[in-house]
Amino acid sequence: ETQRQRPVVPVTPLPAFKPPGDSPSGLIEANPLAPNGAGLTVTKTDAGLSATGFVGVDITGFTGAGVQITEHVTQLVVFGSFVGNHSGILVESGNQRVSISGLIYGNWDGVYVEPGNQHLDIVGSEILLNIDDGIDLRGGSTFAYDNLIFDNSGDGINVSGTSTGSNTFVENIIGLPDRLHQANPVTTLVAGNKGAGIAIRNGSSRNIIARNTIVGSSGSGVLLTGEGTDHNVVEANWIGVVLAASGVDENLNFTG
Repeated sequence: ETQRQRPVVPVTPLPAFKPPGDSPSGLIEANPLAPNGAGLTVTKTDAGLSATGFVGVDITGFTGAGVQITEHVTQLVVFGSFVGNHSGILVESGNQRVSISGLIYGNWDGVYVEPGNQHLDIVGSEILLNIDDGIDLRGGSTFAYDNLIFDNSGDGINVSGTSTGSNTFVENIIGLPDRLHQANPVTTLVAGNKGAGIAIRNGSSRNIIARNTIVGSSGSGVLLTGEGTDHNVVEANWIGVVLAASGVDENLNFTG
């Protein structure tokens, strides 16, 4: 049986990031007096409705979310590492144009998104070793691109319910801990998610899943299930292909 890697460090170093102005930055460690158990709570006042707000932080060990984004935040960029919290990043209802990038591991959920959000971007992140799903979308529309999503105990990406739709998942690598397979598959080991690679459930519609690599899932590579889960597009993905000398595993099931 192929040995699965379980890294707990970034595959590639995170680039240096210094937020402008008075934005919070630096290491934020567990504080039992933190509001709602969150490492950092971002409100409408913090981010502003017209100017972009930046959060560049390393947040670890909170019983709530690492970053909790409350209602009506607009034009926010969140960048850093979010480790060992309840949710790495929690996006509550009613936010717009929030962009997330960073290292997100060892939380309950990596990124959890509630209903009513629009134009959320998750780009260039490494999302791994979370106890449940890497990304859990329960509402709004999200664009996820160029993420490494692997070795989570639930789904790599879970999209559930009629409150979320028109999500786009493009060129993510799901179930592998690096991008080396694109040039040299022999060097790549599997670190599949324990659920599905990408799951669309319970009436979510009009989602696009394209040009992703999805391997090693204990469940389906792509799962489409539930009444009303329709008008979804799955095309040009690399799903469950076995490379003979590489240790790359197929997904155990494919449903599409």
